[in-house]
Amino acid sequence: MQKENALFWPSQFDAQSELFPSRRETPDLGPEEIDHEMSFPKRKDRMKLSWLSQEGLEHFVRHYGADYEVLWLSACPKIRDLSPLGDLPGLKAVKLDYLRSADRLWDMSGNESLKMLSISDCKKLAQAPRMLQSAKGLEEVRLWGPTSGGTYTLESMEYFRDMRSLRRIDLNWIKLTDKGMDVLDTLPNLEEFHFDPGMLTTEEIAQIVAKHPNLVGDSLRAYDDEYMHIGEVRICGFRKPTLTLPRGQKRLEQYVREFEALVEKYRHMREYE
Repeated sequence: MQKENALFWPSQFDAQSELFPSRRETPDLGPEEIDHEMSFPKRKDRMKLSWLSQEGLEHFVRHYGADYEVLWLSACPKIRDLSPLGDLPGLKAVKLDYLRSADRLWDMSGNESLKMLSISDCKKLAQAPRMLQSAKGLEEVRLWGPTSGGTYTLESMEYFRDMRSLRRIDLNWIKLTDKGMDVLDTLPNLEEFHFDPGMLTTEEIAQIVAKHPNLVGDSLRAYDDEYMHIGEVRICGFRKPTLTLPRGQKRLEQYVREFEALVEKYRHMREYE
């Protein structure tokens, strides 16, 4: 199921935890506008900053950032350089939303407390999340494609290699150029791996299930039941159909049998490797 981490649900942000340009003459959130807005009562643990300029990011980090554990940068197309975020050792969670100009992450080795990163509607960052491996304590990464529909293409899973602290990876509305999954062998603490039902073939999914039986994921099974409440199930696998129940019950049972047989086949093959 495609859900954002509860830290970034809109209900978690109110007037005291949001900054955005409020004056017509300043369409971007720059240093002067930030100081003006921060003169009013604001929360000291989380902040959503919208239409932030590059100078505004640097100013906010320098003068206010040390107080915050959760930051959400939303609709900031003028930000190109995210490196100021590296100066916030107390930062625990970051969401980047619609940052179209930024083409790389930042050196996160200084973000000693960072546990969660969500990247939404940022095409360049989704395609090649460089610097991701610099986050030594990161536990959760969620990559999202475009909110307007369609998908982005992640080059490969190599960006996650040897991230031993990772516990969860979400790839929502994401395709893969290189579908190699041996990177999963280098993630000993990974507990959850979620992706769209059609991102991999049924055979590729079955291989993951056979090799990593304790890994949990909405698409690491024969079918996705997210819409079972309206009588629909999506068969997991590239170009596999959505079935309407109860009319498609027999077809569903056949797909389940075929998937279980594939998993057993790959488990058996591993025993003789």
